[in-house]
Amino acid sequence: MSTVARISVTPVRTFRLDHLDEVELTERGVAENRRFMLVDADGKRLRSSLTVWPAPVAAEWDRQAERLRVEIAGDVVEGSSLGSDRPLPVRVVEGPLAELLSRRVRLGGAVVRIGGGVGRCAVTTRDPDTSVRDLDTLRLLRAYREPLADGEIPFGVYAAVEEPGIVRVGDEVEPL
Repeated sequence: MSTVARISVTPVRTFRLDHLDEVELTERGVAENRRFMLVDADGKRLRSSLTVWPAPVAAEWDRQAERLRVEIAGDVVEGSSLGSDRPLPVRVVEGPLAELLSRRVRLGGAVVRIGGGVGRCAVTTRDPDTSVRDLDTLRLLRAYREPLADGEIPFGVYAAVEEPGIVRVGDEVEPL
């Protein structure tokens, strides 16, 4: 029997992960996960692979108060949500991950339908406490996983929530 081993979320893309005991999966996924991203002066998303963070970065999202707290190099910035949820583009994946497409899986109290593959981001090459690149995780993954058509290293899959519910560490993962 497979079980949920870890639940990791972050309110800001590419920031340090928080490991939770449980999350609520809604129709839009985990509300607290990757809700925000950093952008440059032109509105383009800053990517961890192309941006040198000046220091460790962390964020906390207070769902009840709709308030984001960001810490960069000891400086703290807080603010309320602007409420601008934008859908993210997705793509079809060719190759070994494609056989998982459209499969339904029960995770604790929720049911999801597996979508396309997702590559691993370069932020995993940085130590979460120092922001220094210390381990080439992408090269390690490439040694035993075939890259996707766009060159990304497959690490997981996207999924659509078909039945919202609570998912906890230790819950059974059951293909339907």
